[in-house]
Amino acid sequence: MSADDIANLWSAIKELRVGQTDMGRVLARIEMLLSERCSTRAHMHQSLADQVQALALRLTALERAQVRTSVIVGIGSALASAVAMAVVGALVRGWMR
Repeated sequence: MSADDIANLWSAIKELRVGQTDMGRVLARIEMLLSERCSTRAHMHQSLADQVQALALRLTALERAQVRTSVIVGIGSALASAVAMAVVGALVRGWMR
């Protein structure tokens, strides 16, 4: 190998090192951007999960209120039927006398 060939090889090695350093910087920047993006998405995901949990609790409360209302309406309906039957029974007994 000539002196020029050796000098060219050393020059190529230096250029490869510079290129490798530049690629390392670019990769570090990409990793940082991905990390920021993942962090943002994680916060959004957590916010949505919290909202879903709050809505589930609200739905449970509404379902309980619906059951209570249904029970109260059922009891009221049964009482109204009992009163109506008692009134009808009293009227029938009054007519039969």
